[in-house]
Amino acid sequence: KITHTLRFHAYESFLAANDGVDNVSVWDLNSSEKVKNISNGNPANTKITAMSWINERNHSLLLTACDDGSVRIWDDVLEGGEAAESVLSTAFYALPELSTGQKRGSGLVTEWQQSEGRLLAGGSTKFVRAWDLESEKCTTTIDSQLDACLTSFATAWD
Repeated sequence: KITHTLRFHAYESFLAANDGVDNVSVWDLNSSEKVKNISNGNPANTKITAMSWINERNHSLLLTACDDGSVRIWDDVLEGGEAAESVLSTAFYALPELSTGQKRGSGLVTEWQQSEGRLLAGGSTKFVRAWDLESEKCTTTIDSQLDACLTSFATAWD
């Protein structure tokens, strides 16, 4: 399988990699061994389009985002080795208007703002949404009024 996305943990010696479909592998960089394999549980014809570590300084969680607009947040990713299963902490549709199986477009693109506990979500839609992950509520919806898809986020932490 081809690796689609790599995410290094900022404070621990771990690397998360996904195949762009349904599987996420977590690697210990010190031992060069795979310590976890997670099946994201995607419906048919959907794929992972974004992935990031959140809460990296405290209790790290792994966020996956798919081209159907869904977000999954996984707990126990760094604990227990390969034998211990990761736990799905929460899942929701950050961009429910996304249609699955598109050959073109960016799918769901996310940006995590640790200081605010906010997840920004955009992608193959004209909307950008801000989610408060503690309350699991959408706090802002912005209509870009563009027909082009968003391919990346960059935010300032002031």
